[in-house]
Amino acid sequence: MQHSGPRASHAQVRLNDNSLMLLKGMEYLLSGQEEKALALFKRKPFLLNNIDKSMPITPLMAAASKEHPCCIETFTWILQRTQNINHSTNTGNSIIHWLANLNYHVFLSTLLAKRKSDIKINQLTNNKESPTFIACYSGSLESLQLFIDAGANIHIPNAQGTTPLQIACAQGHACCVELLLRHGALIEQCDYEGKNAFHYLALSQSVEILNLLMQANEAGLKVKTKKGNLPFEIVLNQGHENFATLLKKQTENVPNLKKICANAICFHFKNEDRSFREVFANQLSCLPLEVIEYIENIWRLKARRNSK
Repeated sequence: MQHSGPRASHAQVRLNDNSLMLLKGMEYLLSGQEEKALALFKRKPFLLNNIDKSMPITPLMAAASKEHPCCIETFTWILQRTQNINHSTNTGNSIIHWLANLNYHVFLSTLLAKRKSDIKINQLTNNKESPTFIACYSGSLESLQLFIDAGANIHIPNAQGTTPLQIACAQGHACCVELLLRHGALIEQCDYEGKNAFHYLALSQSVEILNLLMQANEAGLKVKTKKGNLPFEIVLNQGHENFATLLKKQTENVPNLKKICANAICFHFKNEDRSFREVFANQLSCLPLEVIEYIENIWRLKARRNSK
């Protein structure tokens, strides 16, 4: 019993020594001294997994630092010896969030190729930000494509209810917006204040993104927030008069959805041989697909009844 105190103290010293050596190895990586870091970690590879949540970065993150990223061979060597690839730091960031933020798509491609079955592709940070969200925020098109190919959910909102599509609109990353829309991103999805993708254009005033959104679903221009504001009103309140005028003009040109629905449902079938899509071909572009299918089902139901 009398030796328990000294033994515990000695163990604590060894633990501190390991932590210090790990920090030294990461310092080597961060300062571009790749060979020294490798020499240390090859002598003591267990250090690569001697990390906890209190640390701001992990060895893998240090290997892919912004100032001195190491070569792909060193990154791969550390990657293959890292047990918990989804380990998160004190901010909730894991290596996949780190690489998305820095747009290190070569490292990210290696990560997904080597450890795809281990990666949590939709892992969230402390602020509920997914890797896809971070890629859209930073404008990392290559990373976003890799996440989509890996089966990432592109609809997950962050803690404020903001979606990847909305943040891409806010940041003015048209290439990311186009890719998201091609893979089914929902313009009508709103954040916790009732704002959709059109409302987020107030931050970027991107005409290119406006055109992309309108081609996909211009009806979103007529959606109001929980406070009753249309997208152009949000833009105007932030002092962007020219872009607000453009949005207002486009909003006024959007057909009234309720009127279109009423016309479709109440249409007197003088031309029963014509399909719904033929009759309303010039008005369908403003309707979401689910609305089109809903009205078309009603059309067919009434057509069957009239034929009896």
